[in-house]
Amino acid sequence: MHSVTGNGFSFSTIDENDFNIPHYSGYVSWGCYILGSNGFEILKNTFDGPSNNSDPNFGVIINKSDISPKICENNIFSNLNIATQTEEKNEALQIFCNQYHNNNISWYINPDSLMIISILKEMASTQI
Repeated sequence: MHSVTGNGFSFSTIDENDFNIPHYSGYVSWGCYILGSNGFEILKNTFDGPSNNSDPNFGVIINKSDISPKICENNIFSNLNIATQTEEKNEALQIFCNQYHNNNISWYINPDSLMIISILKEMASTQI
């Protein structure tokens, strides 16, 4: 289950949403996946996963968003495998004043994005 996937957008705001990230056995799910985007803001959202979840789920993934200031601020992350993950180059990214509760990993800095990119390619090839 994927709530918001932003690919190459500029100066957009994701603000005051409740993301309930479900458990899907064997599948990766996320609240927001941002790829190659600039000047965005992710503000005052709630990202909540199921308790006792063993499948990979994420609150926010930010990948290759390296131009213009970006902000991830005042969000609440609960019951997730990885709450906030950054991938590859994300200059000028500001992540602050977020709350993290009962997550396996609050922040994960992944220097590459091969896992998520391969999942996205597989999804695109199987969609009708």
